[in-house]
Amino acid sequence: MSPSPRHRDVAAYALGVLEPADALHFQEHLPGCPPCRVQLGDLAPTIVFLTPLAHPGAAGPPPLPARPSEALLDRLLTEVAERTVRTRLRSRRLALLGLALVAAAPVTARTLAHRPRPAPTARHLSSTDPVTGARAELTLTDRDWGTAVALSLTRVPGPCTCVLVAVGRDGTEQAVLTWTVPDGSAPTGGRTAGPLVRGGTALRATGIARFEVRTRDGDRLATVVI
Repeated sequence: MSPSPRHRDVAAYALGVLEPADALHFQEHLPGCPPCRVQLGDLAPTIVFLTPLAHPGAAGPPPLPARPSEALLDRLLTEVAERTVRTRLRSRRLALLGLALVAAAPVTARTLAHRPRPAPTARHLSSTDPVTGARAELTLTDRDWGTAVALSLTRVPGPCTCVLVAVGRDGTEQAVLTWTVPDGSAPTGGRTAGPLVRGGTALRATGIARFEVRTRDGDRLATVVI
């Protein structure tokens, strides 16, 4: 019997249908062939289940024509048991890993959901115009939509309407906000202090060259260079 048929004789040997000579050759082949030993061990439960169906009324399975020795049988049973234990341990590890991932997912989601976003960076700028004497103080804050602007303008005569204009580095202009300086006088020089006004522009702070405060007629009152 060639090595190839021996591998195919596992089921026949387990069922006890091999000829005595072939069963003897297979038994000699079995100790040196791990695949056949494993396959024979895996077939054992199936043989126990099929034997009553093949021999109805029999008190037990019929004896095999060539039964393995006790030492060989013990070794086969030990290998099958060890393989079963390894399979169960691997399945248990996978199950525990899956449970750990499921349990960790809500915690991770909550952690990400409640992680505080970094505070926006604010820049403070100021400038006093040498001609008009007007003083502008700006606070720029980066936002997702552009740049938030807060302006405090002092030493400006009122009443007048002012416009804050953002001038981009490419020369484009955007009106940020418009407000009115009321009539009145400041403690020094008869100048009026305008209110703190807030607005915003779609331009990013990195793309802005300067801010200009102008009157409604276009006269420049103050310039703040970025």
